[in-house]
Amino acid sequence: MIVTFKFILIIPVILFGVFLAGYFLMTSNTFSAGSTNNINLNSAFVEVSTTKCQACSNQIPSVIYSILAGQSYSNSQAQALFGTQEGNSFIANNSVTALPSVVMPQTSISANVLSAMVYLNMFNVESNSFVLNTPFISGLLGKLTYFSIIQNRTITVTDIYNVSNVYGLSRSSPAFYDINPTEFLMQSNVSNLTKGNKTEILLIYSDSPFSAVQSLIIKNALQNFGNFSGDSTLQSGAISATTTQTIGPEPMYNFENMSFNSKIFSFVAYNLSSVQDQTAQKELFQYDQNAISLNSIYGSFTPFLDIGGKFIGVSSMLSPLIFNGMNITEVNHTLKTNTTLSNLFNNAVSFLDATLCYYTLGSEAVCNTSAVQSQMSNIETAITQ
Repeated sequence: MIVTFKFILIIPVILFGVFLAGYFLMTSNTFSAGSTNNINLNSAFVEVSTTKCQACSNQIPSVIYSILAGQSYSNSQAQALFGTQEGNSFIANNSVTALPSVVMPQTSISANVLSAMVYLNMFNVESNSFVLNTPFISGLLGKLTYFSIIQNRTITVTDIYNVSNVYGLSRSSPAFYDINPTEFLMQSNVSNLTKGNKTEILLIYSDSPFSAVQSLIIKNALQNFGNFSGDSTLQSGAISATTTQTIGPEPMYNFENMSFNSKIFSFVAYNLSSVQDQTAQKELFQYDQNAISLNSIYGSFTPFLDIGGKFIGVSSMLSPLIFNGMNITEVNHTLKTNTTLSNLFNNAVSFLDATLCYYTLGSEAVCNTSAVQSQMSNIETAITQ
């Protein structure tokens, strides 16, 4: 059956992320992938691996299977190997871009767990299967090493978006519910993303409220490294999250109609409905297939943000509910008068600025502010853990 993704409320997803991390720490189950002989790879739990990457985090398939086994999931187990005819065909047919990976069919038992992991971009939906989005499973493991088929190299990735550290909140804080569950990755040994001898910041957005709230954060962050020639705003679409709750419309910057001038960065923005650039298409395919495969411009899989190939973020950092139904004037007024939301917003801006400062060697004034220095320290802590 083809999966139709339904929006999962923000708080349950946060709690699910906590559950996953705790469950993994308590679980030591492993499994030995069976032979592909006499097993239909399209109906089995398939571990997809490669002999090219001796340093890869090969415990990933067993971690995923342990989580599902805890939900009474049981399925045939098989293995597909990159480099073999059968393995390469299976990898191509399921749009696997990173190894090790896992491909599995949906079952009635696994559907809710897998859908929650899709929301966090840990899985892609490919036809009738769920395909592990390997880099984003670092949101569960913290750090991992994987082999990129697209880049043909081994990459180490760390989830650097620790909500408590970024916003200075405990999980019991009421303001914690204004944070949107997302992942923000930092990678090493990657292909650099550049344009015109500058570090490229690639943004792919849609008309969703998630893209709207993130556009406000992005604009404020980038203004510390250059300037925009003019503002172009519009109202986002609206999402019926539940029968009683609608998200949006709310204001967003229409970056396709704005130009950004910086001596360090080149900012390239595309609406998801009109991504023609091959580099942008490749980056989206490599990290955020859900933005396209689930075929909805109002999904939570945009915006997609790629900073120089090193930093990857999907979805918004803050809940779009915080500016629900407002126009840009009302948003600016809220940020001036609501201390809680203003602090959250400024922390999100400082976090993005901290990632940008990795490319400036401290040459920009914002990189020396206490707020950005604190966020850079949080990132370093995440990397060294």
